Parts: sequence; C-alpha cells; structure tokens
Amino acid sequence: MDPEKHSAEAVGEMAPPPAKPEHDPEEIPSVEGVMHERDAITLHQELAGFLERKGNLDEHQAKRLRKSWDTLSAVLKEDSPMRRKLDGGFETLRDRIHRQVEERNREFAELEQQVEQLKQSLESNDLNTSQQLEQKIINGLNRIRGLSAQRRQKVIGDLEALQPKIKKLASWKNWGNEQAREKIIDEIRNIHDHETDLGKIAKRIQQAREEWKQWDLSDEGGGHKLYAVFDSVCTKSYEPCKEHFENLRKQRQAASRNRAQVCETLEKTYEDTDWRNPDWKAIQQLIREQTVRWRKLGSADYRDRKPLARRFEAIVSRFEGPLERERKRNLKQRRELIEQVQGLAGMEDSRKAMSELQVLKKQWRVTVSGSRKQEQAAWNRYTEACDSVYKRDKASKKAFERQLAEQLEVKKKLCAEIEAMVGENPSDPEDVETRLKRWKTAWEEGGRVPKHQEKQIQKRYRDAMGTARKFLSGLRRAAQSTLNAHLFRRAAACAELEAGILDGSSPDVDARRADFDVLPSLADDLQGVMEARFQAAAEAVNSDTKLNELRESLDRNFERINGYLLQLEINAGVDSPAAYAKQRMALQIGRLSAALGKEADQELLENQALVERIHTTGAVSASQQVEINQRFEAGYQALYSPDPQPQSS
Repeated sequence: MDPEKHSAEAVGEMAPPPAKPEHDPEEIPSVEGVMHERDAITLHQELAGFLERKGNLDEHQAKRLRKSWDTLSAVLKEDSPMRRKLDGGFETLRDRIHRQVEERNREFAELEQQVEQLKQSLESNDLNTSQQLEQKIINGLNRIRGLSAQRRQKVIGDLEALQPKIKKLASWKNWGNEQAREKIIDEIRNIHDHETDLGKIAKRIQQAREEWKQWDLSDEGGGHKLYAVFDSVCTKSYEPCKEHFENLRKQRQAASRNRAQVCETLEKTYEDTDWRNPDWKAIQQLIREQTVRWRKLGSADYRDRKPLARRFEAIVSRFEGPLERERKRNLKQRRELIEQVQGLAGMEDSRKAMSELQVLKKQWRVTVSGSRKQEQAAWNRYTEACDSVYKRDKASKKAFERQLAEQLEVKKKLCAEIEAMVGENPSDPEDVETRLKRWKTAWEEGGRVPKHQEKQIQKRYRDAMGTARKFLSGLRRAAQSTLNAHLFRRAAACAELEAGILDGSSPDVDARRADFDVLPSLADDLQGVMEARFQAAAEAVNSDTKLNELRESLDRNFERINGYLLQLEINAGVDSPAAYAKQRMALQIGRLSAALGKEADQELLENQALVERIHTTGAVSASQQVEINQRFEAGYQALYSPDPQPQSS
C-alpha cells in the first residue's frame, strides 16, 4: 500500500461521526436516556485516560473508541453536556493520530532514503559507510511504531538484496584488517616507549579495544585468532595505569574531604558568628580564601561532586544575604561621607575644613567591599572630594605663610626694640617693668611665625628679655640698696640710743630724736616699725618699767635675729658660726621638707624680708650686736655685692 494512501485511510477512519438520525423524544424512554448518559461519561473517562498517554497512541484502540462513540452518538441527546466534551476529545484524538501517521510516514521516507544511500555507497565500494547505513536502517525498522507489514517487508527485501555485495566488500577488507590488527598489537606493546602520560596511554588502550571491537563487528563476529595476543598486550600495557588511576582515585577522595572541610569551615563560621556585631572584613576574607581554595582543589569523586557543590553554594548563599545588606549599608554611609567632604570645600575657614577632613577621613571604612567597578567609582569620588579641600587649603596656606612672614618681621622689630632698651640705660625701674609687660603682651599677641624660624626668633626673644630682666633686676637691686641704706641708718640710730640707755650713759633723747627725724623716710610699714622701736627706747630713759622690759627683751630679740641670720646665711651660701650648726641643720631640713610639700618648722622668708626683720626686731646686747653686724655684713655682701655696703646697726 502507498504511504500517502495509508495515511489518508488512517485519517479517514477518525473522521467525525455521521449526523444523528432524528428520533421522536416520546419514543425514547427516560431510563434509556439515563443509561446513555452514563455510557457517555464512562467513554469520556476512558478517552481522557487514553489521551494522557505519552508517545505514540495505539491506533487500534483509537479506532475502537471511535466506533463506540459512533454507536453512542446516535442515541445520545443533542443537548447532553457530554456530547460537547466527547466531540472535543475525539477531535483532539483525531489530530494526534493524524500527526502520528505523518511522523511515521516521514520516518519511513527517511528509511527509503537511507536504502538509496546504501545502494550508492555499495556502488562506490565504501564498506564502512555501507555498514553504518545498514545498521541505521535496521535500527530505524525497530524504532518505527505502527509500521505496516507491507512497508516493513519492502525495506527488509531491499536489505537482503544488498547483503551479498556487503559481504563481498567485507571479505576484501578482511585482509587489510589482519595487517591493521598486527600493527595495533605492536603499537600497544611499545606504547610506553613513546608516551609517558599514563592517562593518554590508558585512553589509547581503550580506543584500541574499541577499534578491535569494531573490526570484529565488521568481520561478522569476534574471536579473531590474534585476539588473545592483543588482549594480553593491552592487559600488560595497562598495568602501570592502574596505579595511576588509583592515585587519581585517592586524589579525588582527598578532594572530596577537602571540599567537605571547606563547607564545614564556612558553616561553623556562620553558626559561631555574632551577627549583631560581626567582623565583616574577617568574614569576607574567609569567604574569599575558602572560595579560592575550593577552586584550586581537584575534582571530587563523581558521587560527591554535585552534593558538595550544592552544599558549598548553599552556605555561600547564606553568607551573601547579610553581606549584601552590610555592603549596601556601608556603601550608603560612604556616599554620605563623600557628600560631607564635598561640603568642606565651601567652608570659609580652610584650617577648620582641614581639621574636620581629618576627622571624616578616619570614618572612611570599608566593611564589605562591592564590585571592583563600584568600589573604584566610590574611591574616585572620595579622593576627588578630598583633593578639593586640599587645593583650597593649599591656597589658604600660601596666604597663611605670608601672614607668618609679616608676623615674623613684627617680632624681629620687637626683639630689636628690647635689645635697644638696654643700650639706652634707663634709670626708672617702673618704666622698664612697664615696657617689659608691654613687650610680653605684644609677643604673645604677635601670632605664629614660619616653623623653620620659630626656634631662632624665640631664642632671640628669650635672650633679649633675659637681658632686659637682668637689667631691671639690677635697677631694682640698686634702688633696694638705697632703701636699705636708709633702713640701716635708722636702725643704727635706734641701736645707739638703746646702747646708751643700757650702759647708763643717759643719752640726750631730744637731740637724738631730732637727728632721727631728719633721716630719709622709709616705706610706711617700715617707717612705723622703726618709729615704734625708737619710741620704746626713748621711753625707757625715764621709766624703770620700760627699762626692765628693754633688758628682758635682749635675749629674746637675739634668738629671733639669729634665726633670721641663719636663713640669710643659707640663702647667701656663707658659713654660720659652729655654735649654731645644729640649728642651721634643723632649719635646712625644715626647708627641704617644705620643698617636698611637707610642713616646715620654720617660716621661709625672702631675702629682703630677712634684711628688714633683722633691723626691725629690737635691741640686743653690745656683744651680740657685734656678732650680728659681722654675720649680717658677710651674708648681705654675698647676696647684694657689689651693691653699697650697709652701715653697722
């Protein structure tokens, strides 16, 4: 039968059923209608199950279902809902059968084409192609479902007619195969002499066995007389490969263990991480390191590859969630930081801008880095913003450097003015002190100078001020020496009056008073003390009570004056009489204790205060006065030399 005709017949068999004859509704009992409806439901269920099958449908069963529908359609009500469903279902069935028949016709046409190609290859004496086509045709016959016996027999007949030609070509080839077999045996026997890669050797041995197998198939069966030799040679040559593949197997097992270890490391890190305060850099670094390690590891065992890959991808994905959230948060924070840096470029105070920039730069921190492109873009924006602040600061620094140079010139002029003052040799200490205060204030308000000249100008200022202060100190010492000379004269007048009273010479008080009153005046407090001392001595002339009080005060006064003298001698660095060595030592210890922050037993007095107290304390005996004068003169000269020497008191 012709293929196209067969196809048409198949399609015709699935044509729609003839129109249902008209029946009088009154002639069909209602019970039968119900039964027909049930049959329709059953048929629809069977049809639906049939259509759900995959692949080719059984055409005989399709015809049976179609005949059942033809019979049922004649008695089923026109308005039955199952009629519409069954019509649709059988329309689908008809389309599938139609496509199935067309596919079978196409495959059969390919078989016929392959038969023609086989004839042409045999005409060309191409045995290999002929054998391949022969096998394809046989496989095609076994593969095509529903092929008619007539068509199948036609192809089989064509193959049988071509078999003698195929066998003849195979016999021609047999002689060549014999030489090829001997050649491949020699190749495998000597393969280790030409190749060192055991993997390639094993692959070549496998290929040789496949070639031998193909020769056996083409020679109508195996069991060639050289096969035992070939198999022995292959087995012997393959022996060294066994150890190689065993090592590869161990390497794959080790790779499986190492890959599992990578997964365990990441999983444990994920579980042990405090996600409220994670070390993002350490986490990202760990993932990078383990990912690089994963990629460098060799292939795992075949059965472990996919499970381990899924495990690795799963744990990396678990990390990626929090990492991505932190990546976005950190990138947003850095972008806000860039905006703050950009705002500094517009600040009027460039020094303040630079100060704030240093604070902001410390806040630039990459916790989780993004892509290379993203990170590079953020870094470029950040550095550009910083450069804008630096450029503005550079311009400001130039202006600042000009200001420093101007301030340096001011300070140089100030130093020159201080240095010139000493050369002028002024005599008024108060005026000099006023100038020093003014210069100190001007220096402090003069601002900064260039750093490389700062030490030099400061040294010049310190030297000039030091010289000026020494000059002022000299003026003050000279002035103080003058005042002390007035003090010494009044003290001497009092001492002469007291000595005359004590030795009973009855001095002329009025004359002494007149001489005392014309002496140079002292400061108000000292003037009052000396007036009181002179008055106490004058009253002792006419009062026995006052005279007795004067006499009783001599030793007490000497004890106090001796204490003042010891302090003066310590300050002046001169020796004290040996009799007062213990007192001096105790006083020195007390002064040391005071210097260390401890309570002092003796009151520490300044040198001038000591001078004044020695001369204002009161009368002492004549012998004590001589000792006092000698000790005071030595101490005073050491402290005030070359100032004028004090008069004896």
